[in-house]
Parts: sequence; structure tokens; C-alpha cells
Amino acid sequence: MESSEFVALGIAVLVACIIGALCRNRGWNSALVLLFSGIVLGLPDFTLGPELDPELILLLVLAPLVFGEALSSSILDIRRVGARVSALAILLVLIGAALVGVAASLILPGLALPAALCLGAVLGPTDAVSVASTAKSAGLPRRVLHVLEGESLLNDGTALSLLRIFISVTAAGAVVASELLVTTALAFGGGIVVGVIGGVVLHQIAMRSRDSTVTNGLLLLAPLPIYGIAELVQGSGILAVVIAALIFGQRTSSATGYRGRLQATSIWRAFTFILQSSAFFLVGMGVPIEFRKVPADQLSVVPLFVAVVLVLLIVSRFAFVYVMGAVGGRLKAHPREWVVLGWAGTRGPISVLAALTIPKVLDDGSYFPDRALIIFSTSAVVVVSLLLSTTLPAVVRWARLTPDDEEAELRRAKLAISRAALDCLDDVADQAARLDQPIDSQVLANLRSAAEVRLAMTNPSDTEATAGELVVEQRQQVGLAMIRAEQEELLRLRDNDALPDSLFRQLQLEIDARRRTLLGS
Repeated sequence: MESSEFVALGIAVLVACIIGALCRNRGWNSALVLLFSGIVLGLPDFTLGPELDPELILLLVLAPLVFGEALSSSILDIRRVGARVSALAILLVLIGAALVGVAASLILPGLALPAALCLGAVLGPTDAVSVASTAKSAGLPRRVLHVLEGESLLNDGTALSLLRIFISVTAAGAVVASELLVTTALAFGGGIVVGVIGGVVLHQIAMRSRDSTVTNGLLLLAPLPIYGIAELVQGSGILAVVIAALIFGQRTSSATGYRGRLQATSIWRAFTFILQSSAFFLVGMGVPIEFRKVPADQLSVVPLFVAVVLVLLIVSRFAFVYVMGAVGGRLKAHPREWVVLGWAGTRGPISVLAALTIPKVLDDGSYFPDRALIIFSTSAVVVVSLLLSTTLPAVVRWARLTPDDEEAELRRAKLAISRAALDCLDDVADQAARLDQPIDSQVLANLRSAAEVRLAMTNPSDTEATAGELVVEQRQQVGLAMIRAEQEELLRLRDNDALPDSLFRQLQLEIDARRRTLLGS
């Protein structure tokens, strides 16, 4: 990549983050705003820079982004709905790819079936980022959310494996069944093995490291070698990244001694925001570029193709989900749930990024047929799919799928851990007394008071809960006032009494840590 392309990428990421921040502050749908902003800025011929290397975008943007999404997911929750996730992530992707491929070869002039199947493969998977943003905002119950999250995280491996096969078919003109099976086995097997090893290694490093800053720095870079090694052994890099993140997230969440958990969460929230904003914005910028490359005779039928493909994808998904629900006996318990699952198949940036990885030139030196048409058609389907995803909350309301009432579960869990803390405090105090090493009474009183306040807030008694909330509110108000006084005095010491800036920053971090503890965030 040339220096001008690095500058273009830097400017694009900066603009994307500014737009994304504005959307978060205003409560707008950031995916659509970023996508259309990218399209608008990509319309002039003097765009921000030359085309960016799609493989580099896939490695530096998509792999870390999916890794971050998987970190916040639960392998235990996905395992509980494993049968439905497997069916959606494998069988439905195969069905969708076949339907879209045949439709593309019939509708788009001059598009051969192998190249059309490449288009079907890239439009096969739902998008983890898009599904997460739309499903969570719709207030779906956990049983549905876990299915959608698991499907969107795991179906990328199926789709990208199919794409690799169909690219080979396009280049060779034909492929034997044994080659198809070997390629599929390598993609899934290699991705799973590399992902499991990567997740275990990351967990061991995190647990043995005494420096959480170094550990989290390595964690930020982890998706890159995991993805690269998986691709090197002909495995699915995206699948490896997802599995590694799920294993690492589950193991570290169960480790009571992991000291970098809070820091890692904060870092990945910020990093995911940057990557998510960049992905949608860069995809939007690429739409006008590919539009200008498509011949007029093919361009005129793209709207018809988009409409037909969306109908095929939606209808096939509805039918598949309905049959899956009927076989699993879920239609009686949740008669409208299948409609929500059917409507939530949002396509997103991963489809466009996957299309961009189609090589411009084949091994024999010839150009890949209708590459621009494939990329632009994919982009058009993604744009319309994201627009349709805004109706998901209305569908959820129609289906009467109310969000899970988590208050009772949270209260029960908080009650249990508060009582466990008090019991432990009593045990520690008794043990210290027996060893003639009594703990200071003021220390015990402070610790007991904090645990009892938490216990009072989780107690079902309204009176006690209100009293506990009042104590916490008063503690926060007075504590924040004291912290502001500390900050003002610290600034005075630096500005008027020549306190070294290095010491100022050290004390400022300590004050920030106390503020975060006080606010519980």
C-alpha cells in the first residue's frame, strides 16, 4: 500500500469515527448513516483516495471487528441453541447461495453460473455487526438473540469457504466432488483447530501475565495472526477468529484471578466502535466506485436483481425457520417467534468485503468475469437489507416478543453474592481472631457497611431498597464533590506550585479510578 492510500485510509477512519460519534450522541442508526455518508463522499471523482486493498481491509478491519463481537458473546449461550445455529449457519447459507446464484445467472446479462455462484456465496451469511446492532436495539428475548448472534458469527466460515470453491470453479471451469469436499473440510477443520489453539494460548498468556497492559495489547493484535495462520493452512480465518474469541471470553470470565477484565472491556468497546464505524463507511465509499465500472446494459437490470434476490432470501429464510421450528416443537410455545427469526436475516459489510476479495486477475492471467457487477450488486442488496432491518422493532412488537424480565434474576444474583461477601467477611474475621491477628474494627465496619448497602438495595422490601438507594445516592453525591475538590487542588498544585506533570498525571489516574469505582462503571 502506497503512502497516499495510508493517508486515504486514515482520513476515512477519522471521518467515520466523527460521524459514528454524532450518531451515538443523537441516538441515530449509525449503520445506515455511516453507509449513506460513505456513498455521498464516494460519489465525486475526487474521492478521498485510491481503492484500498480489500485483503488488507478484511484483515485489519473485519477480523478484529468479528473478534470483538465474539468476545462479548457467550459460548455457553450459543451452545444451548447449537442445533438451530448449526442449521442456520450451514444449511441455510448453502440454500441461499444456490438460489441467489441461479437467479443471478438468469437475470444479470452475461454472468456465467460459476461467477453467479460467487455472488450467491457472498450474500449467503448474515452480518454479525449488523445483526448485533439491530437485534439488541429491538429488545429481543435472549432465546432469540442467542440464535441470531450465533448464526451471524459462525455462518461467515460457510460462506467464505463456498466463495473460495466457486472462485476455483470459475478459474478452472469445473471441479470434482472430491476437491469440493477437501476444500470444505480444510476450511472448517483448519478454522476450528486454529481457533481452539489460539483461544487456549491467549487464555494462558492472560492468566500468567502480571501486566494487564501488555496482555491487552497482545489481545488487540491477536486476531491478525490467528486469521493469517488459519488462511495459511487453507482454513477459514474468520471462523478461527470467532472460535478463539469465544473460548478466550468464556475462560477469562470464569477466572476469578483475571486482573485485566475491566481494562480489556473498555479497550474493546472503543476499538469495536472505531472498526464498526470504519467498516460501514468504507463499504459505502466503495459503492460509487464499483457503480462507475458496471456496463450500462448490466446496470439497468440490477434493481430487478436486488428485488428478486431479497424476495428469495426472505422467503427461503422464512420457510427454513418455520420448518426448523416445527421439527423442534417450538411453534406451539412461541407461535410468532419464527417470524422474527425469519425477518432478522440482515446482510451487512461482510458481504461487500467478501466480494472485494474476489481476485481481479485469475491464475491464467485472465480477468475475473464481471467482478465489478458482483461487487455492486452485493452492495445494492446490503443497502436495501439494512434499510429493511429498521422495521425489526415493529415486527418484534407485532410478535409480542417482550424482552426478558431480568430484574428478578439480577436481584437474586446480587442477593446471593452480597450474602457470600458478608459470610466471607465473618469467616475471615473469625480466622484472624483465632490466630491472634485481629482485623481493625474500622476496616471490618467499612467493608460490612458496603456489603449491607448492596444487600439492602437488592432486598425485595421496598422500604429497605429505597433506604439503600438513598444511601448510595448520598455517597455518590458527596464522593463526587470530594473528587472535584481533589482535582481542583491538583490543578492548582501543577499550575501554581510547579508540581511535575508526570506526578500530576499519576495522581490524576488515581482520582479517575476512584471516580469510576464510585460511579460503578
